[in-house]
Amino acid sequence: MVPIQDVCRRVPGSRIVAINVSGERAVYDSKLRCPVIEVRVRPSGASFEDALGSGKVWNRLTTAGYKATVKAFRKAGGKKTLAWK
Repeated sequence: MVPIQDVCRRVPGSRIVAINVSGERAVYDSKLRCPVIEVRVRPSGASFEDALGSGKVWNRLTTAGYKATVKAFRKAGGKKTLAWK
């Protein structure tokens, strides 16, 4: 099962925001009937444990994720905010 396709099948027509930290492009059918905004976050130099913890590394990771999400939304819609269904 591909998570993005699974979400689209369960909630047809939804806009999907996929936060991707794998370092690889998200995989899904190009004919998917749900718009997908892929947010690619590259957590370089951080371990899995760092992502679950707190402190400077965790702050850096969450800040990078936030900035990547804002950038992806602006690229996708050209607006600071998007209307959600």
